[in-house]
Amino acid sequence: MGKFIAEMSLNSDIWHGDEFDTKERALKEGMKLAKEEGVTKFRIGETEPAFNFGIDVDSVIERINETMYEDIGEVAEDYLGDVTVEHLLELEEKLNKVFFQWQKEHGYEPTFYKIINIEEINV
Repeated sequence: MGKFIAEMSLNSDIWHGDEFDTKERALKEGMKLAKEEGVTKFRIGETEPAFNFGIDVDSVIERINETMYEDIGEVAEDYLGDVTVEHLLELEEKLNKVFFQWQKEHGYEPTFYKIINIEEINV
């Protein structure tokens, strides 16, 4: 289960503000902010971590094939076309291991989230 957040804007896809461990705390903060800002409605929602998709090996192989075809010509048309599923999965696992480690080392992991279970609150 995620955390909860309150948002004063009813029209924005980007939510601002602090996250709270409970819906009740987010609701309390939302009420406080709504009164301070003079709004009559606000939203609360639950945060869901963004899925870190990683590298899709099929796209990588396809791009390599396209580049070889563009550079060499028709003779490279079927390059890597016979790679087995087992080998594709092996490559994807290895690429993602390196990619996720690189993300972590350099601070490139997703810092955003999806908002679910959104409710509009009348003040």
